[in-house]
Amino acid sequence: DLSNNHLKGRIPESLGKLKFLGQLYLHKNELNDSMPQSLGNLSSLEYLNVRENQLTGYLPPELGNLTSLELL
Repeated sequence: DLSNNHLKGRIPESLGKLKFLGQLYLHKNELNDSMPQSLGNLSSLEYLNVRENQLTGYLPPELGNLTSLELL
């Protein structure tokens, strides 16, 4: 849970290497740019929260591969 930490910049592509990550909370930060395609590699991800940031663009289609994802 990295929410409400005043994080700035892009969501790192390297997060896509954390294949066993089950939950990722990044809400209420100052993240910008688009979500990285590498998040589609997080096959164990069940919860993802990126609300209240300055993200732009579309959701990467790779997120459709996350069959365990319950909350976005």
